[in-house]
Order: sequence, then C-alpha cells, then structure tokens
Amino acid sequence: MRRRSNSEMLAIGLLLSLTGGFLEAYTYMLRGSVFCNAQTSNLALMTLHLVQGNIRQGLYYPIPIVAFFLGTLLALQLRDRLINSRIHWESVLILIEAAILFLIGFVPLSAPNAIANVTISFICAMQYETFRVAGGLPYASTFITGNLRMTAEHFYQWTIRREHQARRMFFNYVGVIGIFAVGVALGAVTSSWGAKSIWVSSAVLLVVFGLMEFWKQED
Repeated sequence: MRRRSNSEMLAIGLLLSLTGGFLEAYTYMLRGSVFCNAQTSNLALMTLHLVQGNIRQGLYYPIPIVAFFLGTLLALQLRDRLINSRIHWESVLILIEAAILFLIGFVPLSAPNAIANVTISFICAMQYETFRVAGGLPYASTFITGNLRMTAEHFYQWTIRREHQARRMFFNYVGVIGIFAVGVALGAVTSSWGAKSIWVSSAVLLVVFGLMEFWKQED
C-alpha cells in the first residue's frame, strides 16, 4: 500500500497536471490546432464530419481514439505484470512516457501531424489510467472537467454545508487546475522552440520519476 501511495502524492499529481496542460498547448500550437488529451471532441468531430459527408476527414478521428484505447490497455498490462514485483510499474510507465515524448521532439513540424498527435493520445491514455489519485483525492491529470466538478462540490460542502475538511480538498483541486493552466502557458511560451519544445515535458516527467524513486527509498 505504501508503494502505491508514492504515485498518489499531491506533488506528483501537480507535476503530471503541468505536463497535461503543456501537451494541450503543444499539440494546439504546433501540431495542427488539436487537443489530444481527451477524446470527447474527437468522437464529436468524427460524427459531425461523417454526417456532413466529409468521409475522408471523419475517418481520421478514429485513429487517436484507438490510440487512446491502446494506451489504456498497455497501462493495464504493465500494472498486472509488475504490480507484485519489486519494480514500481508507475515508475516504468513514467520512463516510457518521457522517452516517447523525447522522440516526438525529433519529428519535424513538416511531418504529418497525426504522427505526433496519435502518439500523444497514446501517452495521455497511459497517464490517465495510471495516475488517478493525488493527495488522497481522485483527479485527472490530462484534462480538467472532472476536477472542476469536484472543485465545485467541495466548495459547496465547505461554504454551504460547513464541512471544514472540504476546505483542504477544495484548494487541492484549485491547485491541480491552476498548475494545468501553468502548463498550458509554459507550452505556449516554449512553442517558439519548435518541435523540440516537447522536451520540457520529458524533463518534468523525469522529475516525477526522481521524486517517486526518492520517496521509495525513504520508505
């Protein structure tokens, strides 16, 4: 149980949310003005294009959706194979993410956007499936919709129901959402570096790996 808690510390959640925001800005600013972290918009756009008769455009969107699906499967496979071993499967996944994002930095902006976008969808699926708790609270590190709902719920519990323990939870969620926005801003600012700006997210993930390993040694 303690081993699992290393990946659930609030600091890890904040850094992963920073990465999630950064990747949103990266794909929007540099890879075709799309968002790859969640698939709701892809499903909607696919359906709209197909209904409008834009078959060729519509058939693009199942690709990132399938990539997200496969990324989830890989995360589950890693968990099942490594959860009872001495290897921390969450740490393995973070290293895989960091390595793949580093490689995306070598994909030129002139290349088809699908190469980077589908890969990032795959990465985000693994991260979303694996890291679900931060500071004892359920959260998503790759988008904010659920986090925003939980922020409102805890604000209501704190201010209306006078449940004072909800105050800490409210501010934790505010922090997760705020750091996501910081990640977006960082991605926008570094977009002038071109494709290799994604190496910033690789560096953040390596920090996450280092923290998880440090806390493991502290146990």
